[in-house]
Amino acid sequence: MTNRSYIILLLALPLLVGGILTGCGDSTTNTAKWHIEESLNLNKQGHYNEAIEQANKAIEIDPGLAEAYNSRAWAYGQRGQWDLTIADSTRAIKLTPNQIPTSFAVPVHELAD
Repeated sequence: MTNRSYIILLLALPLLVGGILTGCGDSTTNTAKWHIEESLNLNKQGHYNEAIEQANKAIEIDPGLAEAYNSRAWAYGQRGQWDLTIADSTRAIKLTPNQIPTSFAVPVHELAD
């Protein structure tokens, strides 16, 4: 093997090992979008505490995703925590001022009753 081959091998080895190690973990379960989907599913099942935990994880990863605040607001609303519902709904609206999801109307409607 020539010196050039050794240099190429030494430069490529860290990239190869890094790629293998990165692929070993299940990266799809540690994305903000994945946690949001989990939170939404847990809300549908009535598991509001767990839904809030998943929304919190999504917000830790990406605090700019309105969907996470929306899901957490829904769970808070189902638990009767109206101050937290309003705070998270307001945050979600501020993040997407031109695009308010229709699910925001449900907690607000429940507040009016």
